[in-house]
Amino acid sequence: MPVVYCFSATGNSLYVAKRIAAALGGEVRSLSRPDAVCDEKVIGFVFPAYFWGLPNLVDRFLRDLPPPAKDAYLFAVTTYGGAAPGVLGAVGKRLREKGLRLSYGGKLKMPDNYLPAYTVKDSEAIRLRIDRELDALIEDVVHSKRKAVAAYTPLSRLVHRQFPAHQSDCDSHFTVSAACTRCGVCGRACPVGNIALPPEEGPRFAHRCELCLACLHACPAAALDWKTGTVGKARYRNPHITPQELIDLCAPKVAQGEPVS
Repeated sequence: MPVVYCFSATGNSLYVAKRIAAALGGEVRSLSRPDAVCDEKVIGFVFPAYFWGLPNLVDRFLRDLPPPAKDAYLFAVTTYGGAAPGVLGAVGKRLREKGLRLSYGGKLKMPDNYLPAYTVKDSEAIRLRIDRELDALIEDVVHSKRKAVAAYTPLSRLVHRQFPAHQSDCDSHFTVSAACTRCGVCGRACPVGNIALPPEEGPRFAHRCELCLACLHACPAAALDWKTGTVGKARYRNPHITPQELIDLCAPKVAQGEPVS
């Protein structure tokens, strides 16, 4: 059965992964799980681009992935808000280290939800454009189209090194307002289990943050902020994806089906 491995903090990449998997007659699996088995003949990777590079957990997943069959059709799709030059080349590089080749690479521009720098802009026109471009991408993958990707360049590496998640204390810049109800959604949304909720206390961070901001966007009370750039900005979730779907994908350690408000 075809499988699409996905990481998604706000649902954009999950929406893309679900659409592709449905067209292939396959399933979506979490990139947050370290125990992947890659014995399928069609394997995809769908994830957001962060500062012209791979999210740290995506890079680790590809690095540790058991090599699939040499004749497997391997494709990657990155969602992005601003720009994503060379990001797919980083996937290709990891696969080449295993003696494999990326068969197809695609990019899809989505509403930018990196709130420290941007305000989310979403509209019906944007959603229609996304679906048109996604339909074309799905058509390519269903027919096993081959498409080369641009190399991961020194400039892309330089930009990616500026991503704050490379600093172990980046989560020290989170603040929690009095609006926090201690519901625990932030911790359950975190793909790396970085957030704990001690008795009678607010969220505590364990300094292994990916800065995906899943916690910030998922908080029902908008009680989390990162530095000052997120203050007062509307949070975002892809309109086709439910909070529970994101919990199940991003935090597979949580029991499936546990309700999320």
